[in-house]
Amino acid sequence: MRRLIISLVLLSSLSGFASAQNQTVTGLLSQGQVSVGDTVNLTVNYAATDDALTTGLGLRVHFDSSQVAIGDFADELSVGRIAVVVQADTNDYDGDIETDKFINAIWSDPFGGAWPSGVAQPATLFSAPFTAQSGFVGTQFNFTKSSNAAGYTFVADAVALDRAPGNNSSLASLTLSSDFLQDNLMPSFDADSNSYSESVDNALAEIDLALSLTDALASSQVSLDGDPVDDNNLALDVGTNTFEITIVAENGVDSTSYDLVIEREEPLVLAITSAPLINIANNNDSYSVSGTCNRAGVAVVVVISSGDISDSAATPTACVDGVWAQNSLDAGALPEGVVTVSAQGQSGLDEVTTQTTITKDITAPAIIAPASIEVAATDASGTLASVDAIAAYLNGASGLDNVDSSINISNNANSFFSPGVTTVTFSATDSSGNFGAANSTVTVSDQTAPVITAPGTLTVAAVDASGTAASDAAIAAWIDSAFAADNVDVAVSVSSNAPSRLPLGNTTVTFSTTDAAGNTDTATAVISVVDQTAPVVTAPADTTVAAVDADGTASSNNLVATILAAASAVDNVSTFDTGLTLTNDAPDVFPLGATVVTFSATDAMGLSHTASTTVTVTDQAGPALTAPAPITVAAVDDTGTPKANAAVAAFLAAASGTDNVDSSVTVTNNAATTLALGDNLITFSAVDAAGNNAATATSTLTVADQTAPVITVPATLSVLGTEAGVAASVDAIAGLIASASATDNVDGAVSGITNNAPANFPFGTSTLTFTVSDAAGNEATAETAVTVSLDVIAPELTVPGAISLTVAMPGDVVAADDDRLTAFFAALAASDNKDGDISGSITDNRPLEFPIGNTEVTFTVADAASNSTSKTAVVSVAVLDTDNDGMPDFYEDNTDGLDPNDPSDGDSDLDGDGVSNLDEYTAGTNPNADELAPALTIPDDIVVSATGLMTTVDFDADMQASAIDNKDGELTPTSTLQGPLASGDYINTWSVTDAAGNTESQDQSVKVLPLVNLTPSSVTTEGSQVEVSFVMSGNAPDYPVTIPFTVSGTASAPSDFTAIGASLEIAEGTSGSVMVEIAADSEPESPETIVITLGEPTNAARGSVADRTLNIVEENLAPQLTFAVTQNQQGGRTVAADSGLVTVTASYTDQNPGDSHTFEWDPSANDLAGVSITDKVLTFDPSAISGECPLVGATVTDDGTGLLAASKAVMLRVVASQPVLSATVDTDGDGIFDAAEGLGDSDADGIADYLDAIAQSNLASVDADSSRVMQAPVGTSIALGNAAFCSGASSVGIDEDQLVALSGVADADYDYLGGLIDFTLSGDLDGASYNLVLPLESAIPANAEYRKFIDEVIGWQEFVVDATNAIASAAASDGACPAPGSELYVDGLTAGDNCIQLQIEDGGPNDADGAADGTLTDPSGLATLYFGPPSSDSSIELSAIELDAGSSTTATVTVTAVDSDGRSLLGMNVTATSTIADAVVSSFTEQGEGVYTATLTPGKTGGSLTVMATISDGIDSTTKTSGSLTINKSSGGGGCTVAVNQSPDISLLLLMMIGLGLILRRRVLKL
Repeated sequence: MRRLIISLVLLSSLSGFASAQNQTVTGLLSQGQVSVGDTVNLTVNYAATDDALTTGLGLRVHFDSSQVAIGDFADELSVGRIAVVVQADTNDYDGDIETDKFINAIWSDPFGGAWPSGVAQPATLFSAPFTAQSGFVGTQFNFTKSSNAAGYTFVADAVALDRAPGNNSSLASLTLSSDFLQDNLMPSFDADSNSYSESVDNALAEIDLALSLTDALASSQVSLDGDPVDDNNLALDVGTNTFEITIVAENGVDSTSYDLVIEREEPLVLAITSAPLINIANNNDSYSVSGTCNRAGVAVVVVISSGDISDSAATPTACVDGVWAQNSLDAGALPEGVVTVSAQGQSGLDEVTTQTTITKDITAPAIIAPASIEVAATDASGTLASVDAIAAYLNGASGLDNVDSSINISNNANSFFSPGVTTVTFSATDSSGNFGAANSTVTVSDQTAPVITAPGTLTVAAVDASGTAASDAAIAAWIDSAFAADNVDVAVSVSSNAPSRLPLGNTTVTFSTTDAAGNTDTATAVISVVDQTAPVVTAPADTTVAAVDADGTASSNNLVATILAAASAVDNVSTFDTGLTLTNDAPDVFPLGATVVTFSATDAMGLSHTASTTVTVTDQAGPALTAPAPITVAAVDDTGTPKANAAVAAFLAAASGTDNVDSSVTVTNNAATTLALGDNLITFSAVDAAGNNAATATSTLTVADQTAPVITVPATLSVLGTEAGVAASVDAIAGLIASASATDNVDGAVSGITNNAPANFPFGTSTLTFTVSDAAGNEATAETAVTVSLDVIAPELTVPGAISLTVAMPGDVVAADDDRLTAFFAALAASDNKDGDISGSITDNRPLEFPIGNTEVTFTVADAASNSTSKTAVVSVAVLDTDNDGMPDFYEDNTDGLDPNDPSDGDSDLDGDGVSNLDEYTAGTNPNADELAPALTIPDDIVVSATGLMTTVDFDADMQASAIDNKDGELTPTSTLQGPLASGDYINTWSVTDAAGNTESQDQSVKVLPLVNLTPSSVTTEGSQVEVSFVMSGNAPDYPVTIPFTVSGTASAPSDFTAIGASLEIAEGTSGSVMVEIAADSEPESPETIVITLGEPTNAARGSVADRTLNIVEENLAPQLTFAVTQNQQGGRTVAADSGLVTVTASYTDQNPGDSHTFEWDPSANDLAGVSITDKVLTFDPSAISGECPLVGATVTDDGTGLLAASKAVMLRVVASQPVLSATVDTDGDGIFDAAEGLGDSDADGIADYLDAIAQSNLASVDADSSRVMQAPVGTSIALGNAAFCSGASSVGIDEDQLVALSGVADADYDYLGGLIDFTLSGDLDGASYNLVLPLESAIPANAEYRKFIDEVIGWQEFVVDATNAIASAAASDGACPAPGSELYVDGLTAGDNCIQLQIEDGGPNDADGAADGTLTDPSGLATLYFGPPSSDSSIELSAIELDAGSSTTATVTVTAVDSDGRSLLGMNVTATSTIADAVVSSFTEQGEGVYTATLTPGKTGGSLTVMATISDGIDSTTKTSGSLTINKSSGGGGCTVAVNQSPDISLLLLMMIGLGLILRRRVLKL
């Protein structure tokens, strides 16, 4: 500050001393017009007159801060700067009241007077940004001085900034408020954000909106769904309220939109879902009440009260995830009676209260058990609880309750009572849940005799004339096969009176049995002993004989003949004298190898037996052997000579052999691997193909030392000496002589080496010779040189470092005499201190050729004194690359498009596949071939809803898969997934391969959502539980599956039933269920309904059965009757004739617990063999009815108001015996072996488990391989109809003959395409209409109709269509039919479709049993009217008997086409011709009913005609001829009479020819 004051004083004192000059300040704006929010830069420049330097300047820049706001300074001139600050213009220095602030800037150089030193003028003092504020209308910047240099005048002009229409359309703030809340509703406003949201309580029906605009001159508009609303008050609907706020700038062009989403909560809903009755169990301080809410964070206060007494929890309970529970209420403090349960919930501003009433009853019912009883056992497991005695006993309990007028008493009795004493506990739980019980006993004892089953008649062979012993295995097994069965005992023994030996003929054997209770039974059987034994042939033992030659050995050979004669035969009855014969099939010559000879014996009874022997002919003679002559070979070393030596090998190979059978023999020897020095005796052996050895032969191979030893001495020796030489005794020479050594290939190291060394070695080089001999006398010599020299210094050698050469092709070499190498090697030089230039003495190891790569060459030079020096040089050879682009010339020369002189083509891409030419060369790929995979674009992932069990998916419905290849252009991709698909999650892999074989693939996700259907509606009574199942058509692609549903109907919760929520979640699998508890009360009510309706599921799709009705009734309901069929503890309706008694057990249920029942078997049951009936258990013996299908029926009648009965029959199929199932075979292909599945019928569809591949009860195979599947609604059950079951089918598809075999009624006038179907369908309400889908083997033909078999009286009829019965068809997609109820089905039968949907009413005109009993019975099929071929019974008639020639009058030709049975034939091809050529028969028109008509038009020819008509069906035809019709010819004046049936033109022509002939004859005669 002190410096600032001094500067100002100095500046002021200096003013007025200098001559008048100017200090000029200029303001420059970056733009002349701005709108609100825009920023403009003000640049302030300075200049003095003549760019003079001064003492400084004090400058003020004035501005209006209400119009503009200043930002940070920039480009400040630092030279002499004292300060640049913003201050308030309280003194109004510029005389402008609008400007309220100024920039105060001071620069000073008071002592030097050289400001601004070093800065060119005009100079920029500073730059400042100004931003136009809201409400900006224009302003100006004024300049004044606070001080300036003495002698200078301050000059500055104001700068104006005009206003442009505003383009700012932003919000400065957004505020929400209401009467209830203020601050916590304020959103967090951000100038950069355009979307805001807020959630409010349901209590807030409206809210105030306050907007602040950045530019006050901009305008705003608020709208809801496009409709303007009041800016200040927003009305809110429940749920999502989306407001759009639009700010339009002043210029009317720019605008900004803001989204404001206000979520208004749903009304608070609180429900009590569980407030159980208070009974003994929960009469404590932990009584629990629970319920639901629709909002998180609800505080719930629960109060229970009765009269003036109440209890509530100390603190509210919280509702979490839509559920609340209060578990600490004291129910014990309340008196018995009616209890009120209330719940009050509060969330934010919302509050709601709900209540219900319950009963407190803590008194248990009193139970009186019936008196104990004793009953007879039915079988080993005991007695069914359903027998009358036990049923009456179980129904005999009674009880009383303090509240309930009646109670339901139950017991713990099993369906079977085991033998002995069983304690039965009778118990009851009153309507309040209080439990009471009492006991008594049931004693089951065995009182039924066993049943014995004797074996059938047996025929066995006689051992001899006396018969056969009873111990014979067959007889013993026959006797042991008798068995007895007892209803109680697990096993009972059987005895017989069979004799110890059974004579020839028939013997009756009596079998007896006694069970543990002393009950007995007997049965008889017949055994027949007959002579059945064939003679026995004894063949000679297998024999081997010697081959004579290569052909073998003749049968006449003594040894062979003896063998054949050794066969014998014996018979238990016949001898050779009484008809026993023995023959054989021996050949004339037995070839080499084995020959089987069969001997056959036949006795007098014609019984025969054979036995065989094998005669083997072998080569048994050894070959002849010849050894080679003896030889001598040279030893290789001291061990001798190896066997592989050529001379040795030739010697050994010279041995030879011959054989009587084989064309060649194998010769071997015992020669050692190495043959030792000296004589080696070699033994030769020979063997033929049969292994026969020849006599051995020998020869001698001598190994001798024939090789001289080898002497080793140093190559040369140089010693320093004088011209007089050097004595041989000097150490160097003596050492050389001593170093000589010799080795021999046999003797090893050899001593005794001699030499010719002189006593004194002269100056120069002397040759020294060494001599030695081995033990065999082989002599060897070796030489070396001794040089006596006056010089021992090695010469200097100069070698060039390296040379690089190029070749044209890989594999090329550079010859050593190449000019380039010659020049390189010419640079070699050598010099010696004694000998001077000795370059000519340089030697090297250069190769004749230098390959590609680096080759090191060693150069050596020696002087006269033998002193030597060696050095190396490297010769590098590379393939020529002229342009150095990394690709050799040969490659570029031989590749189209490449230039060895173009360095740029290494980076280019000839084939356009994205890989450079150089990279292709390096990788070894072809630069002219495409190696880049195509670019593949695949369709989006797919999510579709199933249309049935299988669904056709259009994988590229939204977008076609496509592929582009840089080389090949557009390509067509293929995918792996094929339809139709079951529901689930799939990966579809798309791939494409270009012409070069490059492949690209991508995966597409395909999800097929299963259909969710409800099980059928049902009827129930009060106090029951009903399970409602939600069934999917298959697996979901994603879990969990959430299924929303609504509950409606005339019943209400909780008074009539317990609430069940509003959704179901399936975490895995294909089904889920909710349990509906029906309340029981004592008030008489009319029938009520509970209707469950599906919503739209998540991860699944809603099916066609989206509603289920539970009908709650109080009237009497008919009982339900069922049967269980067992044989030997095995369940199933298919039983075996040979497997003992069959047990049919009837049982029934009744939804009216108080009803009593009367049960009766149908009288026809008494016709079964061995039938025994004990109450509801019937047994019979199936052994006599194999192949039959008996019906067993029964009726049960209740005693309710309006007696109701249920009658039902079950068909059994009796087979001869049950198959033995394999543990390694899976007949039905379901992945479970037959033995593991068994013969039972676990799903009661009439198909044994091992043949039944379909687990779902609402599906059934139409054909044996399950390729076509019948569909019914979920929750229903399809079973085989009687005809299909009796025929042994494993599918509902049968042929007409199978139905006729059971019913005896054929539909003679119709052909059934693809056969019939025969099934029963149950599971819906009595009288309900079922939808079911049938896939067809072939498309529906024209004129087809659907026909049904009703019974033996009505026979066949066309399917009846009415309000509750319908037929529709649809086309299968990829073989898959739409689901039942699908909208794809069109009423009627459409030709070409291959799926049929039937709607059949239970008990309606299409239900074969005619009863509304909950079960459809349906033999039916698709048919066309049967026509035989056209027959001679067809007829033809003419409508006239005469016509006039040339007249316009015509006759009608009528043909009636019939087959041999008189059926009218439709669609025939009828043609006809007339016996007069110009009488024309037109084309025939079909009139119906087999009648076809045509028109006969006469020509000009008269006469009598007939019409011949041909009737054809395309294969067969018949021809019919009409009666005669006369065509009258009209007569003219004169002329010729034309013969009947002859053309008048031809007659005239004949007359003319005759006349001409007579004229010619006359001319000829005259000539």
